[in-house]
Amino acid sequence: MDITDEEMAKALKKTLSQIESLKQINEKEYKVLKTGVLCKKLNLDENDLERIHNIRAVGNKAYC
Repeated sequence: MDITDEEMAKALKKTLSQIESLKQINEKEYKVLKTGVLCKKLNLDENDLERIHNIRAVGNKAYC
């Protein structure tokens, strides 16, 4: 699932040009905000993210 810049602009109450500018000027902040918008869209909270992280960590160890 992907979040478009248009969806980000709407969710953050910014203009599309502000989002596109942020992507060029500060890619790290852009990615953090994009992750937040995706989490909101998927109704994920901190506990969900921690569980996902733990599952991935265990999965990666299984392949070592």
